[in-house]
Amino acid sequence: MASHELTLRPDLYEEIGEFLDTLAVDPPKRFTAETISLCRFHSGDWNAQWWRDMTWVHVRSWRLQGAEATV
Repeated sequence: MASHELTLRPDLYEEIGEFLDTLAVDPPKRFTAETISLCRFHSGDWNAQWWRDMTWVHVRSWRLQGAEATV
């Protein structure tokens, strides 16, 4: 994750920022959620570089019914 690696390598901040500026991405202003999921995350040390060894397991998903859930 670039956001977390930047705390270790601030010298990359400008290069990553320039790369992101070149992306032709126009994110949607809103989206409709149809499913939500619960995941269990684990890291050997949440106080260290957890993003390098973090694992996850899907626990359960729910399909939303009825009125549209817009976020």
